[in-house]
Amino acid sequence: VLGDPEGLEGMDLSLLSELRRSEKGAVEVRLVDRLKALEQLAALAEAQGGDLESFLQALQGAEEP
Repeated sequence: VLGDPEGLEGMDLSLLSELRRSEKGAVEVRLVDRLKALEQLAALAEAQGGDLESFLQALQGAEEP
């Protein structure tokens, strides 16, 4: 990934948050914590008076009844 950007086609990098190489050659990989992000979004929706069920339905692309 670090050496050949053309080799990225077809790769699923959706969980990758950051990738870098240090001056000494060490590689650091950071992954996205999707569960934590969803928890924060749900807390924000609830704090703004939103309904958690409506939030989850919107997240799944479902229509509200």
